[in-house]
Amino acid sequence: MFDVRKKNEIIPPWYIAALFDTLKQSVNTPTNISHRIAPYIPAIFNSIQQALDWIDFDCIDMNEALKLLENHQQNLVIDLVSNHVFKRSNTGLE
Repeated sequence: MFDVRKKNEIIPPWYIAALFDTLKQSVNTPTNISHRIAPYIPAIFNSIQQALDWIDFDCIDMNEALKLLENHQQNLVIDLVSNHVFKRSNTGLE
């Protein structure tokens, strides 16, 4: 009754798991810059296209990431293994 997901839009489970794992680690790592970026990661996707948009990233340096974050950009994510910050390269309509 409350399930509003479209039946033909299936997001791969591994992608969702990786996203939530990144979000969880980000929130639990207050000494890492990722905890400032985590609130900008969409935890729930409205469509498969929105999820696919998040797969295409460009690596950026921390200074650029902080500038984008200060301007309330919502297209950043951090790889906690490599400590690299990524900006979504496809920034079209979601």
